[in-house]
Amino acid sequence: MDVVDLREFYASPLGQASRRLIARRLRSRWNNLAGATILGLGYATPYLDVFRQEARAVLGFMPAEQGVVHWPAEGPSATALVDEVELPVLDRIARAARRRLRERVVPSDDERGGDQRGG
Repeated sequence: MDVVDLREFYASPLGQASRRLIARRLRSRWNNLAGATILGLGYATPYLDVFRQEARAVLGFMPAEQGVVHWPAEGPSATALVDEVELPVLDRIARAARRRLRERVVPSDDERGGDQRGG
């Protein structure tokens, strides 16, 4: 799916319900984000809005094969088109997503003989 398909899905009744459920689930796990930096990897912008008033920064990184859209609708864009294999590891959620991507695209750290940052 590309960003056009994803945008259309989240505009549909099913997509809106999905967005609300995901945002509610994230909010229950991340209940205090004052001063935090939040990074959504993939097409995460539909459920990142709930954190914009509280977090210091909310960013959306979208993989090159998917495409990127401007977000939020007002103000400067907080999204970027990224190479999903070259992302820095920011936290456990980003690390988990990146591990899945590495399994598809590049050898694991063990297969390369050490830490991916040069170890």
